[in-house]
Amino acid sequence: PDFSLRLDDISVLGNVPFEDDTLFYSENLDITIDLMSVFKGENYVVKEIEVDNPFVQLITLNEGISNWDIIPASESTETIEADSTEAGAYQIMLNSFSINDGRVVYKDDSLPFQLSMDDINTTLAGDFNADQTQMQASLNIGNIASVYDGTSMIEDLSLNTDIGIDANLAENIYDLNIDKLLLNSLHL
Repeated sequence: PDFSLRLDDISVLGNVPFEDDTLFYSENLDITIDLMSVFKGENYVVKEIEVDNPFVQLITLNEGISNWDIIPASESTETIEADSTEAGAYQIMLNSFSINDGRVVYKDDSLPFQLSMDDINTTLAGDFNADQTQMQASLNIGNIASVYDGTSMIEDLSLNTDIGIDANLAENIYDLNIDKLLLNSLHL
């Protein structure tokens, strides 16, 4: 049996001077967990994470202030090291991650540069906890556009790709096998 959790209308807003700007929004976030793995308590098996209609907006002002700098500064200077061998340590095993109809906007006033990506659909599937694994990734972006210093650099570009990934996660070695790569309708 599985346990499913759905969070609706998730949003993260920025700090001053970005308090009226959305850093992240998602219509809903679905997480499916193998219920038996929760009861066993050692390795939680997350079968799927699915994010619907996410919007990410990254902004940097001329002064270098960025809206994603939202974590308050810590007053403590004490460093605490975690012991991964400590009783109660566990792993989260993820099998599949997907984004449906996403949108990303990056705006850097200090350059000045803006990049927008609309209609983002992506999936990543595989055993993310094995030392050696094969994963499959698919990425489709319906529209990519960028503007630099008032000049349009990219307009109405679409990207479609399917990639096989032979991953040695223990040593961080990845071999990409691009099965399909299209820019607009051009096969590369």
